[in-house]
Amino acid sequence: MKYFFNKEIETLPLKELRELQNKRLNTLIQQVYHQIPYYRKLLDQNNTTPGKSYTADDLRQFPFSHKTDLRDYYPFGLFAMPQNEVRRLHCSSGTTGKPIVVGYTGYDLYVFAEVAARSLAASVKQTTGLSMCVMILKPGFIPRSEGGKLQRISDLRKNK
Repeated sequence: MKYFFNKEIETLPLKELRELQNKRLNTLIQQVYHQIPYYRKLLDQNNTTPGKSYTADDLRQFPFSHKTDLRDYYPFGLFAMPQNEVRRLHCSSGTTGKPIVVGYTGYDLYVFAEVAARSLAASVKQTTGLSMCVMILKPGFIPRSEGGKLQRISDLRKNK
C-alpha cells in the first residue's frame, strides 16, 4: 500500500505539476520584484521582468540570495510581506556578526506543515506501514491529512 498525505498533489501528472510549478515561479517573481527593492535591482540587472512567462528551465538565470544578503538587510529589509502579516520569526544567534532573521506568514507555516507531513508519509515503509521520524513542529500541534491542516493534539484526544 502506498501512503500519501495529499494524494491529489502528490500524484499530479508531470505536465500538470510543471504547469503548477511554472505558475508559482511567475507569481514569486512578480511578488519579489514589486515588494523588495533589492530583488527588483537584481532582477533588472538580469533582464528578468515580471509579466514575461518563465519556466523551471529558466531557474539557472535568476539571482539567488546569499547569507550575506540576509545580514546586509538585517533585520527586515528582505521581507516580502508587511510585518503585521508575520506570524513567526526565526533568528540566528549572530555569533559571526549580525543575526539572520527570517519571517514566516501563516501561509508559510501551513506550507511547512504540509511539506513535513508529506515527507513523513513518503517515509513509511511500504511493506510494513511503519515509519520512524522525529520532527519538531509547532508545540502541541501535529499535521493531519484531513484538509492538510495542523490540529491541536488536545483536540485529537477529545475526539477519541
